Amino acid sequence: MLKEKLAYSLTIHERLKYMNENENGSESNNVKEWLSLKSLVTTDSFGEMLKYNEITEKDFNRAIRKIDPSDLENVYLHYHSQEWVQIYNEILSFYKNMSSITEKTSIDMGYIAHPFILYFEKKLSGYDWRGTDISLTTQAKGKLLSTYIDMIISIYNKVFIIELNKYKETNPLEGNNSFEQLQDYLSKEFDDKRKLQIFYEKYIVCTRIAVVKTTHVINFIFEALDRVIENREKISSFFLKDTSISTVTDINFSVGDSHQEGRSVIIFEFNSTKVVYKPRNLKIAEVYNDFINWINKEQSLLSLKTVRGIYCDHYAFEEFIENKECSEEAQITNYYKRFGYILAISHLLCANDFHLENLIAYGDQPILIDLETIVQSDRQLLYADSSSSLVREDFIFNSILNTALLPTIAFLNKDNKGIYVSALNGNTVKLPYKILAPTNMNTADMKYQYVEYTRPGAHNLPKYLGEKVNFLEYRQIIIAGFTELISFLQLNKNYLLSEESVLSKFNNHVTRIVIKNTDTYVTLLNFSNHPKYCEDMLKREKLLENLWSYPHKNKKVVICEYEDMLYNDIPIFFCNTGSTSLLSSRGVEIPNYFERTGFQKMKERISNLTRDEITKQLSIIKISLGYYDDAVKAGRQSKATIGSELMRLDYLAEARTIANRILEYSYENKMKDQLSWGGGCFQ
Repeated sequence: MLKEKLAYSLTIHERLKYMNENENGSESNNVKEWLSLKSLVTTDSFGEMLKYNEITEKDFNRAIRKIDPSDLENVYLHYHSQEWVQIYNEILSFYKNMSSITEKTSIDMGYIAHPFILYFEKKLSGYDWRGTDISLTTQAKGKLLSTYIDMIISIYNKVFIIELNKYKETNPLEGNNSFEQLQDYLSKEFDDKRKLQIFYEKYIVCTRIAVVKTTHVINFIFEALDRVIENREKISSFFLKDTSISTVTDINFSVGDSHQEGRSVIIFEFNSTKVVYKPRNLKIAEVYNDFINWINKEQSLLSLKTVRGIYCDHYAFEEFIENKECSEEAQITNYYKRFGYILAISHLLCANDFHLENLIAYGDQPILIDLETIVQSDRQLLYADSSSSLVREDFIFNSILNTALLPTIAFLNKDNKGIYVSALNGNTVKLPYKILAPTNMNTADMKYQYVEYTRPGAHNLPKYLGEKVNFLEYRQIIIAGFTELISFLQLNKNYLLSEESVLSKFNNHVTRIVIKNTDTYVTLLNFSNHPKYCEDMLKREKLLENLWSYPHKNKKVVICEYEDMLYNDIPIFFCNTGSTSLLSSRGVEIPNYFERTGFQKMKERISNLTRDEITKQLSIIKISLGYYDDAVKAGRQSKATIGSELMRLDYLAEARTIANRILEYSYENKMKDQLSWGGGCFQ
């Protein structure tokens, strides 16, 4: 069976290698047909794709030719020894028919993945604890297993529902309810190893992804547990008050937004204490803590809390920050004053991506829990020659708005209506459009349909008496906090720019670079689970080809995005704050990606910290917080009288002065036929 399907699991590069070794007569114009398929990629972008992949059009034409029946045997002989194929065969050996499962009521959609599940359980039970007395509790093992099951089901979900509904069109299902009818379908279509194998190999792309992801997740879990063992004493000292780790009582992680071959953040629980494991170099967080400690020492404002952690070259353990209520109303004021401090610090450090999930309200302390996106250089995107593009590039990406701490609208619908996702907006909110989602799960009535979706709230807003407290009544406090902290930093500008400054420590550290919003990647991956992309890897690659339409200045990054997304990882990039190179998730270096380093940009921002610049950022904050809205409404309702001094003004001269001021802050395109304004420039 696999002989007939393995050829359709091959990537374009694997196909090309095979085709080069097995010439098969004359070739038709496959490229022409390829380009005729619906895509965002232009002919020029297609040419760039070939160039950066170092493939000629002739080779590409050969690689994408249709698979002939004569190819099937040869492809199998060439590729049946691939690691993923060997693991797949091992997984199949764990097949169990329904009659051997005693708990019949537990048979649901998960049955289609049970060989994967049993394989995963065996691998997990074989972990080497290196002679230590540490172990996983039943609860922790259960969490690992349920997370893994969710991942495998998500890969096969759409194709299973398609098969179920096709079957129902011609075959009645038996059972007193839709759950029993689902069991009837499973017993007829999957209670045989050969039938399950046919399903796996019909959707060979899903199966290859499921096998590769299984390997990634197992390796990631073992790597994390290895690092727990290596840092056992430090973890006990830092987080557990010197209590020795004996059991891992709970584990929480998500594989839905994994990076770097299945890696993601894990929340371990040791002896009822939660510790956050992050599989990345976060030594820059140590420097941030030093900076905060210097601020706390040098000024008399409210102190800011830092997060304790163990920081290593490739990973970190940090204390878990709980969402904690304020015990008195005055603490709400302190919280929003400190939020103003965080605004000033984040802007100065050229930070971004501090949305609602990256900040926790810990009593009267707003705490940033993900510091990997500070000391950022400039986004490297190509913009159209329009004044509005200049506003986006210069004003938005280089102003305080880029931190994402201030109200930011995302998830726009076709009418440009969206929801706020900033660190000041953390309530439960319904999306302005419906999303495609499975309904009636684990029943014979399963289907995908567009449903309303409510985005869950986060833990970024302060609470008092059990209620979240909105920022609107505290806008002046936020502004005051920003002004106090930014003014303090301006007074110390010379020191901050010196070699002896605590800020000099930010040089030569790894930071994460956000070259594209995560939601953009997630949307494309959700499309890739459609059945038409699950039977032939070539069709999946055609979908991923759309990545080349994105306006990156340096298209080399697309190859890295492509490699990660091929097996359902979210692409991730890094750089050294003292370098202009970009690094992929696999360590591939793209030299001279940036025009200046993140450290240089941060120092330039400090150097340009003048009263005018502070006034400009304050105006942006006020507009973003809706600070002027009430004043505008009040102005419309009042009737002003013109005094004698105003009567003597030269109105034409005043109008010219105002016009010149407005033009001074405009953005003009290269053709000099468009002007735009960013707003927040005038006081």
